[in-house]
Amino acid sequence: MNTLDAEERAGFPARSANEEKVRNCVKRIFATDEGAVVLAHLAAFAHADEADYCNDPRKDAYLQGRRSVVLEIRKIMKEKDE
Repeated sequence: MNTLDAEERAGFPARSANEEKVRNCVKRIFATDEGAVVLAHLAAFAHADEADYCNDPRKDAYLQGRRSVVLEIRKIMKEKDE
């Protein structure tokens, strides 16, 4: 039976033990009431629900990087436990 996860099937390398530990920690932390408050604050601060654009490439990269942190947390939170 093939036990590869979706990322492995898509050609991405398997996650390391440390990456899996980080994902589990993120899920545990942001699943709490306090974590939800923090995530909501980060989402508002980072404009996670809107794509900001700036003509200055450095500022644009900063804005997109800030937003990507919240999007990564949300992606991890949506992952099913293995």
